[in-house]
Amino acid sequence: MHHPMFDYGNAGIASITDVRLSGAPGLGVSLLRVEVDVMMQPETPPEPPARIIQIGGRLQKIAALASQYVDWRCVKHAQAQQVLLLAYLLPSQVRAIDEGRDAKGNFDVAVMFEALVERTGLLVRPSTAPYSVRVTNSDWLRVLTEMQFEDRVTFEVPVGRGRVGPPLDKAAEHMRAALDQVQHRHWDDAFTKCRETLDELQNFQPVPTPPWAEWSEDSKRRAWDISQRVVAAQAAIRHLMHAGPHSKIGNADAHAVRLAVAMTGALLRYYASL
Repeated sequence: MHHPMFDYGNAGIASITDVRLSGAPGLGVSLLRVEVDVMMQPETPPEPPARIIQIGGRLQKIAALASQYVDWRCVKHAQAQQVLLLAYLLPSQVRAIDEGRDAKGNFDVAVMFEALVERTGLLVRPSTAPYSVRVTNSDWLRVLTEMQFEDRVTFEVPVGRGRVGPPLDKAAEHMRAALDQVQHRHWDDAFTKCRETLDELQNFQPVPTPPWAEWSEDSKRRAWDISQRVVAAQAAIRHLMHAGPHSKIGNADAHAVRLAVAMTGALLRYYASL
């Protein structure tokens, strides 16, 4: 297997043998941890000994990797080294990664690692080594969990850690399941869980749903109060949910499902505030 290499001139100094991604929570940002395994090559006399003094990089089209100072030397035998590099991601950057995944939820990250290499008595030279990391759907969900990432722009839904209790706890449980299905890109299942959420919320409607006959009469619609308009919106969202399994009218795509989940979550938040 070919491993990308850092070099000094035409001489290989070190090869990148493995790259692993993990996540960690940050203050206002999410941390993407990039663990890099590097194999320092044996020194090659009569060349002066070489060493790497700094390593960083960039996740292409995503973010920079903060550089770390190191002291990795070429000695008489190959020597394994490891470094942890961090990328500080804004919520918008995490969402961009998430939305760029393929139909199975997988994606590739192109990383350009950058090192400063020196030889004794000679100039310090920069060296780059490209590396591609395959991130599977399960890998990415793990990273999001480790980041404790919660997309409060798309889904401002207070359903976690007991924030919605009885009698709406069953509705919150279905809502959490809907969000989980979105993460797994199971669009029909997300719709199903949203319908179950709305079924539960229907038990707590403050007023009956206006009859469909009134929807086409402008004077009657204008007479609806706020509560009637909310339950009418709830009925409209329920109508959208029926698109899920019906291919004759077009299966719902990711954008429609995310919209439906966001609206269902907003309704849950509304009922929780009553």
